[in-house]
Amino acid sequence: MESGLIDASSSLVWKWQNDRYHLASIIKPFHAYWVYCNTTGTILVDGQRPSENIDEQISIAENNRIVMTTDQGWNLCGPWEDLKIDYPLPYPFRGMIWSWDNGRYAKSPLMEVFHGYWMYAQENGATIDLSR
Repeated sequence: MESGLIDASSSLVWKWQNDRYHLASIIKPFHAYWVYCNTTGTILVDGQRPSENIDEQISIAENNRIVMTTDQGWNLCGPWEDLKIDYPLPYPFRGMIWSWDNGRYAKSPLMEVFHGYWMYAQENGATIDLSR
């Protein structure tokens, strides 16, 4: 079942794709997801850093860098390591990088591991290094 609306009472993990939310059946490295929790807790994520391309959007570049190719519009991603964000963002990215913090969206000065971030790309095919 996939839906454009989030029904947290029946679904736990959602991904952003083609300008809407979909139920996530597979969790992929470096992609970001909305996870509904009705209480505070910890989610154990186990695995190793991939050594080959993940999919058409996430690839391993020279010097073992993790690179995300964005779609035009809003993109939801997560870094491999904590990254300081240098503003202003280079073209074709616009505005700020946003995080969900204390029940609201907030401009983010850095991207932290195990957190998801929104960024806006003005065209398809822009790339961002998620492993500086």
